[in-house]
Amino acid sequence: MPTSGQQYPSASEKNFRELEALSEHDEAVAILREYLDTAIPNAAAMQQEAWAVSCVPTTNRTGESRRLFTVNVGAIETYYLCLVKDEDGPLLSGTGFVTQSILEKAAGRPVALLQDQYDALDFETPVHRAAGGDAVAVSWIDDDISVDQFAELLLDAAARDLAERLAAAGPCNYARYHNPWLAQAALSLTPDLAS
Repeated sequence: MPTSGQQYPSASEKNFRELEALSEHDEAVAILREYLDTAIPNAAAMQQEAWAVSCVPTTNRTGESRRLFTVNVGAIETYYLCLVKDEDGPLLSGTGFVTQSILEKAAGRPVALLQDQYDALDFETPVHRAAGGDAVAVSWIDDDISVDQFAELLLDAAARDLAERLAAAGPCNYARYHNPWLAQAALSLTPDLAS
């Protein structure tokens, strides 16, 4: 689904080059690739129709934090990566949206208990009508404990379920913000998705 009319900054080559100039670029592209591998089957063929990625969007930008990318599937964002200022230097922080009931089934406990067990992660229940009230946002920050806990948490099936439900509900509402340069950078690292 090609876009027409105005080009938004988050969809521009300029924003991609801004991301590319950051030392965090390679890690950001790898995180995007991992999310696409996990959550969006046939991602290359479905970009802009089912999902879109914006590059260095202005969403929730502050002096302390800015997004490097946001993935939207259907009507809502499903993953975003931020660069956060810290006294020891910049840190990456990611938030993935998943189906809460699938996560709880895989983990064998409710989110309230998961928050106690995975205390280096943040769990929030977003209000997204498109998710049918069955979503939770799980956030990590780039320190060893948080990254390890995020990797240990059984999120793959829950991420895939939410993305599939959103894609089935209708086209991506954010296609006009899709950055083809960032998408291609991630997909080129993923030969199985590019075919």
